Amino acid sequence: MKKIIFIYSLILSSICYGQATKEEIKTIFNEEAIKMQDSVKKTLKLQIDSLKEFILNNLEDTEDHVGKIEFRKGTHIAVYEDNKKFKTTHAFDKTTGNCNCPDTYYAVKHWWRKKCVCKTLPIELVDSLHIDSMYFRIKDGDILEVQVIGKMKGSGSKLKFSNQNSPILLTSERFGKKDRLRGDVQQNRFVVLNEIVMYTAYESFFPDDAKFSLGKSHSYTFKKSSGINSMLDIKLYTDALGVFGGKANGIAQTEIIGKFAVGRKGLANTGIRFFKFVGFNINATKFDSKLAYAPLDSNFTRTEMFQKNWFSAETFFTPISGWLARTSSDYWYLNLGCGVDLSEIASSKDTSTTLSTFITSQIGAQFDISNNAGFNLSVKGIAHFNPQTNDLGYGPLDVYYIRPQAMIYWFPAKNKTSRIFARATFIRNASEIKENFVQVQFGYSMLLSSKIK
Repeated sequence: MKKIIFIYSLILSSICYGQATKEEIKTIFNEEAIKMQDSVKKTLKLQIDSLKEFILNNLEDTEDHVGKIEFRKGTHIAVYEDNKKFKTTHAFDKTTGNCNCPDTYYAVKHWWRKKCVCKTLPIELVDSLHIDSMYFRIKDGDILEVQVIGKMKGSGSKLKFSNQNSPILLTSERFGKKDRLRGDVQQNRFVVLNEIVMYTAYESFFPDDAKFSLGKSHSYTFKKSSGINSMLDIKLYTDALGVFGGKANGIAQTEIIGKFAVGRKGLANTGIRFFKFVGFNINATKFDSKLAYAPLDSNFTRTEMFQKNWFSAETFFTPISGWLARTSSDYWYLNLGCGVDLSEIASSKDTSTTLSTFITSQIGAQFDISNNAGFNLSVKGIAHFNPQTNDLGYGPLDVYYIRPQAMIYWFPAKNKTSRIFARATFIRNASEIKENFVQVQFGYSMLLSSKIK
């Protein structure tokens, strides 16, 4: 506004004192108008760019994004070393009740024993690292592998630090702890992950599986997970012994497994996870009509009835699981569950459906052989209860089974929504050694998720 007043004052003074013609005044006015237009354009462009950046940033936070990982400020980070000279000394002053520890020690008091222990620090700062880049591999909410590449201060050779001990949970809470990345040359030296990068969580969902590199001035935004552990697995299969061997195994079976990753808790610098998965398992079986019933006669066994159940439903959770191999997706797990199953029993007069309940505990291990193949080994304990047959005088109320199982699967295409599998199962009555049976199954598995194409 002041500039406009100045221009008009200049024009009026020129007219009044006859120092400018009309053409000269017109030229002055046009030049100033052009300058003002350019200034307004620049201002508007800056405002539009700022608004655009604001909108994009807000859209980024409100879509399917669950968090962002980025470098902290500073070009150098601390390198620590395990203190091999870790020593203790006792220096309890009985008169004052205080610890007389040297300056380089820290004190631990044991009042109940009237004892004081002075300890040296278990780690010490030895150097600093200039970071060039980082590499991340994410699966099921864990950082399976993270590598830091850089140079020591005053050194020209590159060094690498990585998570050699365990995967790292991708949560804000975990990034508040000190996860150590060990050196590939000197493994007693390490850097601390949360001193290098920070993780900002937008949502509590699991992040999507990803592989990416991170430069010093870059960040990476994670999307909501659509991994294969958060979906339905539908299996259609048959039993080789049922089809070709005439055994009382299902000739056509359908199994629906829902497994969902929900737990975000774990121990720092270990591969231990707590309550990571919950799920359910539903199974329906079609038998040969001649073998579909368990007859209530002198030869009746609970194992035969258990073998001939045509429907079962189970829910389970994973109280604890852990890492099996360094920078690998292989893991072990413990599942606890409970459920019901239905079987047909036949008396001399008619047939009826009997309901059984069961409690399960299962320990197993999952291995990925390659990108399109893997196998699973497990042992399951089953406590099986059936009041009806017990009331009729056929067997005890509770029977216990042990079920070792091995399964191998293969994805014939790059798309992991379908796979071919085979598995062998041995079921043994824990109290009656002679009461056992074997299943040899093969079929097709479909993984369902709205985000997998």
